[in-house]
Amino acid sequence: MFYAEFGASPAKLTIRVSKITSDSIAFNVSVTIEGYGFEYPIFVLRKTVIEFAERLRTMHAALSGSCWLSEVGGGTLCAYVGNEGRGRIIFGGKYTLYPPTEHKVAKEPQFLRVGFRQGVEINFDGIETDQSYIPDFLQQLVSLIAARSEDYED
Repeated sequence: MFYAEFGASPAKLTIRVSKITSDSIAFNVSVTIEGYGFEYPIFVLRKTVIEFAERLRTMHAALSGSCWLSEVGGGTLCAYVGNEGRGRIIFGGKYTLYPPTEHKVAKEPQFLRVGFRQGVEINFDGIETDQSYIPDFLQQLVSLIAARSEDYED
């Protein structure tokens, strides 16, 4: 099972896989800050996960730069080196959570009401971890990329 956790009190980032298909991977990402948290699903194309793993490997080797994982819905999880050369990796992200919308249709045309997409935007930055956790995370990503949907059990 794919599971990664970064940061410590007061802020923590957790990434779990919920589903694998032939062309995408669904993750549950949760951010907890001083006991309060939120969790949201992200859907990422498999090729995007491969690109993220390659950029993360390069960033880790150089202890410099940044990389990002963009989801199909437009959200982004990013990692960058803070205090270059010291081995601190910082995670951040930006996602919009869309609650279910209401669609009502009355018999009379003047009462026609449809829902629209409005959401809550979540931005976070500064979840720090040591670079020594990145090799295990990379190994899990490599295994995840190689997994077939029928091999994966949540």
